[in-house]
Amino acid sequence: MVIQNFRRRSPLRMIDNEKNAPALPDGAFGAVYSRPGVGKTAFLVQIAIDAMLSGRNVLHIGLNDPVTKVDLWYQEMIHLMAREEAPDTSEKLWDMIMPHRFITTFRSENFNLTTLKDRLADMIHQQVFIPRLLVIDNIDVGNLSKNFLIEFKNFLKENGLRAWFSLSTPDATTSTTSSFPENLQDKIELFDLLFRLVMGSDGNIQLTPEGPLAKETTSNHLYLDPQTMLILREQPY
Repeated sequence: MVIQNFRRRSPLRMIDNEKNAPALPDGAFGAVYSRPGVGKTAFLVQIAIDAMLSGRNVLHIGLNDPVTKVDLWYQEMIHLMAREEAPDTSEKLWDMIMPHRFITTFRSENFNLTTLKDRLADMIHQQVFIPRLLVIDNIDVGNLSKNFLIEFKNFLKENGLRAWFSLSTPDATTSTTSSFPENLQDKIELFDLLFRLVMGSDGNIQLTPEGPLAKETTSNHLYLDPQTMLILREQPY
């Protein structure tokens, strides 16, 4: 009941489609992008937690961050979510969903499709962990080839997987109109659903859905609380 209550009240229900199925089908790419420091990792962790609440296994791939740092993000987000909903349930919630998460890290210069495939194959073969969703934080898409992303997308589809990325875009405009950064222009059509984080002059962080699947979400009025980084349905202030 604890998990069902958390998931039912989650603002992330607005990201899922009308049938309450995952926003991304198998083989799809989702991404959150903004300039550094706006809240991309917090957004991804909440996406991952929502999948875990649904019983889906999440492989969190951190580039350059140690496992302990990534784990702290999850602990903090679970604590904050529980504080908002039911403060006495955070430990119970943590114990219930953690079996659905596995963290692995790469140095960014060593991250490639062959290495990722090998690591996944080892995990699955040894029955260490069988993921359904990959969360890839801090990837530098500007330095990845389009062929890499096409091959990666095919790999996901063949294996019944989907992936969310965080993309740092220091050249992204801060206006509220849609404008993809220059370093994504030749790859943007590969992403099925994107969320653009924009910090307004009032300090609130707006989530703007973009891409082919954006019309299937009802998430046109989501925000990140600049204090807690929790996803909200309305502006915090």
